[in-house]
Amino acid sequence: MIKPSSQIIEISVKGGGNSPENRIGFPKDGSTVRTGREDALFIFDFRNTCYAYPEYFGAAFRNARNNAKLGFVSARDGDGAMRKHLTRTELFDADAMLFVLLCESQSFSKTAATIGQTQSSVSRRIDAFERKLGLTLLNRSVRPIAPTAEGRVLFHEIKRHADALEETVGRIRLRNALNPMIRLGCVESLSLDLVPKLIEKLLPVTSRLLQITATSNTLVNHLLEHKLDMIVSSDLFPGIQGINRRLLFREPSLLLLPEAMAKAKTGPWTWADLQFCGKPCIYYYHESGGGRLNETYLSSQFLSLPNKIEVDSNTMMVTLIADNLGWTITRPSTILQTRAIAKGVTAVPMPEPVLCRDLVLITDKSEDKSLTETCYQAVRSVLRDEVLPRLIAMAPWLKDGIRLYEDPNESKISPNSV
Repeated sequence: MIKPSSQIIEISVKGGGNSPENRIGFPKDGSTVRTGREDALFIFDFRNTCYAYPEYFGAAFRNARNNAKLGFVSARDGDGAMRKHLTRTELFDADAMLFVLLCESQSFSKTAATIGQTQSSVSRRIDAFERKLGLTLLNRSVRPIAPTAEGRVLFHEIKRHADALEETVGRIRLRNALNPMIRLGCVESLSLDLVPKLIEKLLPVTSRLLQITATSNTLVNHLLEHKLDMIVSSDLFPGIQGINRRLLFREPSLLLLPEAMAKAKTGPWTWADLQFCGKPCIYYYHESGGGRLNETYLSSQFLSLPNKIEVDSNTMMVTLIADNLGWTITRPSTILQTRAIAKGVTAVPMPEPVLCRDLVLITDKSEDKSLTETCYQAVRSVLRDEVLPRLIAMAPWLKDGIRLYEDPNESKISPNSV
Protein backbone atom coordinates (compact mmCIF):
# COMPACT_ATOMS: atom_id res chain seq x y z
CA MET A 1 0.00 0.00 0.00
CA ILE A 2 1.22 3.53 -0.76
CA LYS A 3 2.15 5.21 2.50
CA PRO A 4 1.29 8.80 3.49
CA SER A 5 3.98 11.38 2.90
CA SER A 6 4.63 14.83 4.29
CA GLN A 7 5.56 15.99 0.80
CA ILE A 8 3.12 17.76 -1.50
CA ILE A 9 1.15 15.11 -3.35
CA GLU A 10 -0.29 15.49 -6.83
CA ILE A 11 -3.85 14.26 -7.22
CA SER A 12 -5.51 13.71 -10.57
CA VAL A 13 -9.31 13.45 -10.51
CA LYS A 14 -12.28 13.80 -12.79
CA GLY A 15 -14.89 15.70 -10.86
CA GLY A 16 -17.75 17.96 -11.71
CA GLY A 17 -20.78 19.91 -10.54
CA ASN A 18 -21.50 20.03 -6.88
CA SER A 19 -19.86 16.70 -6.11
CA PRO A 20 -18.50 16.36 -2.57
CA GLU A 21 -14.87 16.37 -3.69
CA ASN A 22 -15.14 20.17 -3.85
CA ARG A 23 -15.33 20.12 -0.09
CA ILE A 24 -11.74 18.91 0.03
CA GLY A 25 -10.54 21.32 -2.61
CA PHE A 26 -10.83 19.36 -5.85
CA PRO A 27 -11.54 21.47 -8.94
CA LYS A 28 -14.48 20.88 -11.24
CA ASP A 29 -12.45 20.48 -14.43
CA GLY A 30 -10.55 17.37 -13.37
CA SER A 31 -7.12 19.00 -13.53
CA THR A 32 -4.23 18.22 -11.22
CA VAL A 33 -4.28 19.78 -7.75
CA ARG A 34 -1.82 19.79 -4.90
CA THR A 35 -2.40 19.28 -1.23
CA GLY A 36 -0.01 19.58 1.65
CA ARG A 37 -2.04 17.37 3.94
CA GLU A 38 0.21 14.83 5.57
CA ASP A 39 -2.56 12.24 5.71
CA ALA A 40 -3.35 12.58 2.00
CA LEU A 41 -2.41 9.94 -0.51
CA PHE A 42 -2.38 9.42 -4.23
CA ILE A 43 -5.68 9.32 -6.00
CA PHE A 44 -5.14 8.40 -9.62
CA ASP A 45 -7.41 7.68 -12.53
CA PHE A 46 -7.22 4.48 -14.58
CA ARG A 47 -9.91 4.55 -17.27
CA ASN A 48 -12.25 6.70 -15.17
CA THR A 49 -11.67 4.64 -12.03
CA CYS A 50 -9.91 6.46 -9.21
CA TYR A 51 -8.32 4.75 -6.25
CA ALA A 52 -8.07 6.77 -3.06
CA TYR A 53 -6.03 6.31 0.09
CA PRO A 54 -6.37 6.47 3.08
CA GLU A 55 -9.62 6.16 5.03
CA TYR A 56 -9.56 9.95 5.53
CA PHE A 57 -11.06 10.43 2.07
CA GLY A 58 -13.62 7.68 2.46
CA ALA A 59 -16.80 9.66 3.06
CA ALA A 60 -16.10 12.18 0.32
CA PHE A 61 -15.36 9.60 -2.34
CA ARG A 62 -18.15 7.24 -1.43
CA ASN A 63 -20.56 10.11 -2.06
CA ALA A 64 -18.72 11.27 -5.17
CA ARG A 65 -18.72 8.08 -7.19
CA ASN A 66 -21.95 8.66 -9.11
CA ASN A 67 -21.29 12.29 -10.07
CA ALA A 68 -17.57 12.16 -10.67
CA LYS A 69 -17.09 8.56 -11.89
CA LEU A 70 -14.86 7.93 -8.90
CA GLY A 71 -14.26 4.50 -7.48
CA PHE A 72 -13.24 4.42 -3.83
CA VAL A 73 -11.00 1.84 -2.18
CA SER A 74 -10.55 2.12 1.57
CA ALA A 75 -7.17 1.89 3.24
CA ARG A 76 -8.27 -1.44 4.65
CA ASP A 77 -8.79 -3.19 1.30
CA GLY A 78 -6.89 -0.84 -0.95
CA ASP A 79 -3.87 -3.06 -1.39
CA GLY A 80 -5.85 -5.94 -2.84
CA ALA A 81 -7.79 -3.72 -5.22
CA MET A 82 -4.61 -1.96 -6.31
CA ARG A 83 -2.90 -5.24 -7.09
CA LYS A 84 -5.95 -6.50 -8.92
CA HIS A 85 -6.10 -3.41 -11.07
CA LEU A 86 -2.38 -3.40 -11.80
CA THR A 87 -2.57 -7.04 -12.79
CA ARG A 88 -5.48 -6.33 -15.12
CA THR A 89 -3.48 -3.66 -16.94
CA GLU A 90 -0.49 -6.02 -17.29
CA LEU A 91 1.99 -3.67 -15.69
CA PHE A 92 4.78 -6.21 -15.69
CA ASP A 93 4.90 -6.75 -19.44
CA ALA A 94 7.94 -5.69 -21.47
CA ASP A 95 6.48 -2.31 -22.41
CA ALA A 96 5.81 -1.46 -18.77
CA MET A 97 9.44 -2.07 -17.90
CA LEU A 98 10.46 -0.09 -20.97
CA PHE A 99 8.42 2.81 -19.62
CA VAL A 100 10.30 2.58 -16.31
CA LEU A 101 13.64 2.57 -18.12
CA LEU A 102 12.60 5.60 -20.14
CA CYS A 103 11.56 7.52 -17.01
CA GLU A 104 14.94 6.76 -15.46
CA SER A 105 17.00 7.75 -18.50
CA GLN A 106 14.73 10.68 -19.53
CA SER A 107 15.78 10.06 -23.13
CA PHE A 108 14.38 7.99 -26.01
CA SER A 109 17.82 7.70 -27.59
CA LYS A 110 19.53 6.50 -24.38
CA THR A 111 16.75 4.00 -23.75
CA ALA A 112 16.98 2.70 -27.32
CA ALA A 113 20.76 2.28 -27.00
CA THR A 114 20.37 0.43 -23.70
CA ILE A 115 18.02 -2.19 -25.12
CA GLY A 116 19.55 -2.35 -28.57
CA GLN A 117 16.54 -1.04 -30.50
CA THR A 118 15.91 2.02 -32.63
CA GLN A 119 14.54 5.21 -31.14
CA SER A 120 11.45 5.00 -33.34
CA SER A 121 10.78 1.45 -32.11
CA VAL A 122 10.93 2.60 -28.49
CA SER A 123 8.62 5.51 -29.27
CA ARG A 124 6.07 3.22 -30.95
CA ARG A 125 6.09 0.81 -28.01
CA ILE A 126 5.54 3.63 -25.50
CA ASP A 127 2.70 5.02 -27.63
CA ALA A 128 1.09 1.59 -27.71
CA PHE A 129 1.50 1.23 -23.94
CA GLU A 130 -0.24 4.57 -23.38
CA ARG A 131 -3.09 3.57 -25.66
CA LYS A 132 -3.50 0.27 -23.85
CA LEU A 133 -3.81 2.03 -20.49
CA GLY A 134 -5.81 4.97 -21.82
CA LEU A 135 -3.36 7.36 -20.15
CA THR A 136 -0.86 10.02 -21.19
CA LEU A 137 2.26 8.98 -19.36
CA LEU A 138 4.92 11.32 -20.80
CA ASN A 139 5.24 15.04 -21.34
CA ARG A 140 7.01 15.10 -24.70
CA SER A 141 7.08 18.90 -24.93
CA VAL A 142 9.85 19.34 -22.36
CA ARG A 143 13.54 18.41 -22.45
CA PRO A 144 14.55 16.12 -20.98
CA ILE A 145 11.28 14.24 -21.30
CA ALA A 146 9.40 13.78 -18.04
CA PRO A 147 6.45 11.73 -16.90
CA THR A 148 3.07 13.36 -16.43
CA ALA A 149 1.38 13.26 -13.05
CA GLU A 150 -0.26 9.98 -14.00
CA GLY A 151 3.06 8.74 -15.37
CA ARG A 152 4.86 9.48 -12.11
CA VAL A 153 2.27 7.57 -10.10
CA LEU A 154 2.49 4.63 -12.47
CA PHE A 155 6.30 4.73 -12.55
CA HIS A 156 6.54 4.50 -8.76
CA GLU A 157 3.95 1.72 -8.59
CA ILE A 158 5.67 -0.40 -11.22
CA LYS A 159 9.05 0.18 -9.57
CA ARG A 160 7.66 -0.76 -6.18
CA HIS A 161 6.22 -4.02 -7.45
CA ALA A 162 9.24 -4.78 -9.63
CA ASP A 163 11.63 -4.19 -6.72
CA ALA A 164 9.51 -6.44 -4.50
CA LEU A 165 9.48 -9.10 -7.20
CA GLU A 166 13.24 -8.89 -7.62
CA GLU A 167 13.70 -9.22 -3.87
CA THR A 168 11.41 -12.26 -3.80
CA VAL A 169 13.28 -13.90 -6.67
CA GLY A 170 16.54 -13.22 -4.86
CA ARG A 171 15.23 -14.88 -1.70
CA ILE A 172 14.08 -17.91 -3.69
CA ARG A 173 17.44 -18.20 -5.41
CA LEU A 174 19.21 -17.95 -2.07
CA ARG A 175 16.93 -20.56 -0.57
CA ASN A 176 17.58 -22.87 -3.52
CA ALA A 177 21.31 -22.35 -3.09
CA LEU A 178 21.07 -23.14 0.62
CA ASN A 179 18.58 -25.99 0.11
CA PRO A 180 19.89 -27.96 -2.85
CA MET A 181 18.05 -30.60 -4.82
CA ILE A 182 18.20 -34.12 -3.33
CA ARG A 183 18.18 -37.13 -5.65
CA LEU A 184 17.50 -40.26 -3.63
CA GLY A 185 17.27 -43.90 -4.66
CA CYS A 186 15.80 -46.73 -2.58
CA VAL A 187 15.53 -50.48 -3.01
CA GLU A 188 12.04 -51.81 -3.62
CA SER A 189 11.93 -53.84 -0.40
CA LEU A 190 11.94 -50.65 1.72
CA SER A 191 10.36 -48.06 -0.53
CA LEU A 192 6.70 -48.05 0.53
CA ASP A 193 7.35 -47.85 4.27
CA LEU A 194 10.48 -45.70 4.22
CA VAL A 195 10.18 -43.23 1.34
CA PRO A 196 6.91 -41.33 2.07
CA LYS A 197 7.94 -40.42 5.63
CA LEU A 198 11.49 -39.72 4.49
CA ILE A 199 10.28 -37.27 1.86
CA GLU A 200 8.17 -35.54 4.51
CA LYS A 201 11.27 -35.06 6.67
CA LEU A 202 13.52 -33.89 3.83
CA LEU A 203 11.17 -31.40 2.16
CA PRO A 204 12.09 -28.49 4.50
CA VAL A 205 15.80 -28.82 3.63
CA THR A 206 15.56 -29.20 -0.13
CA SER A 207 14.39 -27.06 -3.03
CA ARG A 208 13.41 -30.18 -4.98
CA LEU A 209 13.44 -33.92 -4.32
CA LEU A 210 13.77 -36.71 -6.88
CA GLN A 211 13.14 -40.30 -5.73
CA ILE A 212 13.77 -43.49 -7.70
CA THR A 213 12.89 -47.06 -6.70
CA ALA A 214 14.95 -49.81 -8.33
CA THR A 215 17.31 -52.70 -7.65
CA SER A 216 20.56 -52.02 -5.82
CA ASN A 217 22.51 -52.61 -9.04
CA THR A 218 20.51 -50.03 -10.97
CA LEU A 219 20.73 -47.55 -8.13
CA VAL A 220 24.50 -47.76 -7.71
CA ASN A 221 24.97 -47.31 -11.47
CA HIS A 222 22.87 -44.14 -11.29
CA LEU A 223 24.99 -43.00 -8.35
CA LEU A 224 28.25 -43.57 -10.21
CA GLU A 225 26.84 -41.73 -13.24
CA HIS A 226 25.96 -38.79 -10.92
CA LYS A 227 22.25 -39.19 -11.61
CA LEU A 228 21.60 -39.78 -7.89
CA ASP A 229 23.14 -38.23 -4.79
CA MET A 230 22.56 -41.11 -2.39
CA ILE A 231 20.96 -44.54 -2.32
CA VAL A 232 19.50 -46.90 0.27
CA SER A 233 20.90 -50.25 -0.83
CA SER A 234 20.81 -53.87 0.27
CA ASP A 235 24.26 -54.42 -1.25
CA LEU A 236 27.49 -52.95 0.12
CA PHE A 237 29.22 -53.20 -3.29
CA PRO A 238 32.64 -54.03 -1.80
CA GLY A 239 34.35 -53.89 -5.19
CA ILE A 240 33.44 -50.25 -5.87
CA GLN A 241 35.81 -47.51 -4.80
CA GLY A 242 35.06 -43.81 -4.33
CA ILE A 243 31.83 -44.20 -2.38
CA ASN A 244 30.92 -43.76 1.29
CA ARG A 245 28.80 -46.31 3.12
CA ARG A 246 26.78 -45.82 6.31
CA LEU A 247 25.09 -48.88 7.82
CA LEU A 248 21.42 -48.33 8.65
CA PHE A 249 19.98 -51.53 10.09
CA ARG A 250 20.27 -55.30 10.00
CA GLU A 251 17.36 -57.67 9.47
CA PRO A 252 17.30 -61.49 9.70
CA SER A 253 15.85 -63.50 6.83
CA LEU A 254 12.84 -65.79 7.13
CA LEU A 255 10.95 -68.35 5.08
CA LEU A 256 7.85 -67.40 3.15
CA LEU A 257 5.65 -70.43 2.52
CA PRO A 258 2.26 -71.09 0.96
CA GLU A 259 -0.32 -71.11 3.74
CA ALA A 260 -1.30 -74.73 3.13
CA MET A 261 2.36 -75.84 3.20
CA ALA A 262 2.97 -74.02 6.50
CA LYS A 263 -0.09 -75.61 8.12
CA ALA A 264 0.99 -79.09 7.08
CA LYS A 265 3.90 -79.07 9.52
CA THR A 266 4.23 -78.38 13.20
CA GLY A 267 7.50 -77.32 14.74
CA PRO A 268 10.51 -75.62 13.13
CA TRP A 269 11.53 -76.24 9.55
CA THR A 270 14.86 -77.85 8.68
CA TRP A 271 16.79 -77.71 5.43
CA ALA A 272 16.00 -81.38 4.92
CA ASP A 273 12.29 -80.61 5.25
CA LEU A 274 12.61 -77.93 2.59
CA GLN A 275 14.70 -80.04 0.21
CA PHE A 276 12.06 -82.78 0.18
CA CYS A 277 8.86 -80.76 0.57
CA GLY A 278 7.88 -81.31 -3.05
CA LYS A 279 7.89 -77.61 -3.94
CA PRO A 280 10.73 -75.63 -5.49
CA CYS A 281 12.53 -72.71 -3.92
CA ILE A 282 11.62 -69.61 -5.92
CA TYR A 283 14.86 -67.72 -6.45
CA TYR A 284 15.37 -64.00 -6.74
CA TYR A 285 16.95 -62.90 -10.00
CA HIS A 286 20.62 -63.85 -9.75
CA GLU A 287 21.87 -60.31 -10.51
CA SER A 288 19.68 -58.65 -7.87
CA GLY A 289 20.90 -57.88 -4.36
CA GLY A 290 18.53 -60.43 -2.82
CA GLY A 291 19.48 -63.05 -5.38
CA ARG A 292 23.22 -62.69 -4.78
CA LEU A 293 22.69 -62.67 -1.01
CA ASN A 294 20.68 -65.90 -1.04
CA GLU A 295 23.00 -67.70 -3.45
CA THR A 296 26.10 -66.77 -1.42
CA TYR A 297 24.43 -68.07 1.72
CA LEU A 298 23.28 -71.36 0.16
CA SER A 299 26.74 -71.97 -1.28
CA SER A 300 28.37 -71.33 2.10
CA GLN A 301 26.06 -73.90 3.67
CA PHE A 302 26.61 -76.41 0.82
CA LEU A 303 22.89 -76.46 0.20
CA SER A 304 21.34 -77.42 -3.12
CA LEU A 305 17.67 -76.57 -3.47
CA PRO A 306 15.35 -77.29 -6.41
CA ASN A 307 15.41 -74.18 -8.62
CA LYS A 308 12.82 -73.98 -11.37
CA ILE A 309 11.61 -70.38 -10.99
CA GLU A 310 13.59 -67.12 -10.83
CA VAL A 311 11.90 -63.69 -10.59
CA ASP A 312 13.04 -60.07 -10.22
CA SER A 313 9.92 -58.70 -8.52
CA ASN A 314 8.85 -58.94 -4.90
CA THR A 315 5.23 -58.67 -5.95
CA MET A 316 5.59 -61.58 -8.37
CA MET A 317 7.44 -63.60 -5.74
CA VAL A 318 4.64 -63.24 -3.19
CA THR A 319 1.96 -63.89 -5.80
CA LEU A 320 3.58 -67.16 -6.91
CA ILE A 321 3.92 -68.35 -3.31
CA ALA A 322 0.29 -67.43 -2.58
CA ASP A 323 -0.64 -69.58 -5.61
CA ASN A 324 1.15 -72.55 -3.95
CA LEU A 325 3.86 -72.70 -6.62
CA GLY A 326 6.86 -72.67 -4.29
CA TRP A 327 8.55 -71.03 -1.31
CA THR A 328 11.50 -68.68 -0.78
CA ILE A 329 14.05 -67.16 1.56
CA THR A 330 13.29 -63.48 1.95
CA ARG A 331 13.41 -60.52 4.33
CA PRO A 332 10.63 -59.20 6.61
CA SER A 333 10.81 -55.75 4.95
CA THR A 334 9.96 -57.41 1.62
CA ILE A 335 6.83 -58.99 3.06
CA LEU A 336 5.89 -55.66 4.61
CA GLN A 337 6.06 -53.99 1.20
CA THR A 338 3.73 -56.60 -0.30
CA ARG A 339 1.27 -56.85 2.59
CA ALA A 340 -1.60 -55.69 0.37
CA ILE A 341 -1.31 -58.91 -1.66
CA ALA A 342 0.24 -61.18 0.99
CA LYS A 343 -2.86 -63.33 1.37
CA GLY A 344 -2.41 -67.07 1.48
CA VAL A 345 1.25 -66.89 2.56
CA THR A 346 2.87 -67.52 5.95
CA ALA A 347 6.18 -66.28 7.32
CA VAL A 348 8.10 -68.70 9.58
CA PRO A 349 11.61 -68.69 11.08
CA MET A 350 14.34 -70.04 8.80
CA PRO A 351 16.70 -72.85 9.91
CA GLU A 352 19.97 -71.98 11.59
CA PRO A 353 22.28 -70.32 10.80
CA VAL A 354 19.97 -67.40 10.06
CA LEU A 355 20.91 -65.29 7.04
CA CYS A 356 21.01 -61.55 7.77
CA ARG A 357 21.33 -58.56 5.49
CA ASP A 358 22.45 -55.00 6.15
CA LEU A 359 20.76 -51.96 4.63
CA VAL A 360 23.21 -49.20 3.87
CA LEU A 361 23.16 -45.56 2.79
CA ILE A 362 25.68 -45.06 -0.02
CA THR A 363 26.86 -41.67 -1.27
CA ASP A 364 29.51 -40.38 -3.60
CA LYS A 365 32.60 -39.24 -1.67
CA SER A 366 32.28 -35.80 -3.25
CA GLU A 367 28.77 -35.33 -1.85
CA ASP A 368 28.20 -32.52 0.66
CA LYS A 369 28.88 -33.99 4.11
CA SER A 370 26.28 -31.92 5.96
CA LEU A 371 23.57 -32.91 3.47
CA THR A 372 24.61 -36.56 3.72
CA GLU A 373 24.42 -36.41 7.52
CA THR A 374 20.98 -34.77 7.37
CA CYS A 375 19.68 -37.50 5.08
CA TYR A 376 21.30 -40.26 7.14
CA GLN A 377 19.66 -39.02 10.33
CA ALA A 378 16.31 -38.67 8.57
CA VAL A 379 16.49 -42.25 7.26
CA ARG A 380 17.45 -43.56 10.71
CA SER A 381 14.57 -41.76 12.40
CA VAL A 382 12.00 -43.18 9.95
CA LEU A 383 13.45 -46.67 10.35
CA ARG A 384 13.39 -46.37 14.14
CA ASP A 385 9.91 -44.85 14.46
CA GLU A 386 8.02 -46.36 11.53
CA VAL A 387 9.62 -49.36 9.82
CA LEU A 388 11.22 -51.45 12.56
CA PRO A 389 8.12 -51.50 14.85
CA ARG A 390 6.07 -52.83 11.90
CA LEU A 391 8.64 -55.54 11.16
CA ILE A 392 8.62 -56.73 14.76
CA ALA A 393 4.80 -56.65 14.91
CA MET A 394 4.68 -58.85 11.80
CA ALA A 395 7.30 -61.36 12.99
CA PRO A 396 7.78 -61.04 16.78
CA TRP A 397 10.46 -63.76 16.90
CA LEU A 398 12.75 -61.38 14.95
CA LYS A 399 12.83 -58.79 17.75
CA ASP A 400 16.29 -59.75 18.99
CA GLY A 401 17.71 -60.11 15.49
CA ILE A 402 16.60 -56.75 14.06
CA ARG A 403 19.22 -54.15 14.81
CA LEU A 404 19.32 -50.42 14.20
CA TYR A 405 22.90 -49.23 14.12
CA GLU A 406 23.24 -46.65 16.90
CA ASP A 407 26.94 -45.81 17.14
CA PRO A 408 27.92 -43.26 14.46
CA ASN A 409 31.41 -44.75 14.26
CA GLU A 410 30.00 -48.26 14.01
CA SER A 411 27.79 -47.31 11.07
CA LYS A 412 30.67 -45.91 9.02
CA ILE A 413 32.31 -48.57 6.88
CA SER A 414 35.91 -48.16 5.81
CA PRO A 415 36.94 -49.31 2.31
CA ASN A 416 39.10 -52.04 3.84
CA SER A 417 36.18 -53.59 5.71
CA VAL A 418 34.04 -54.43 2.69
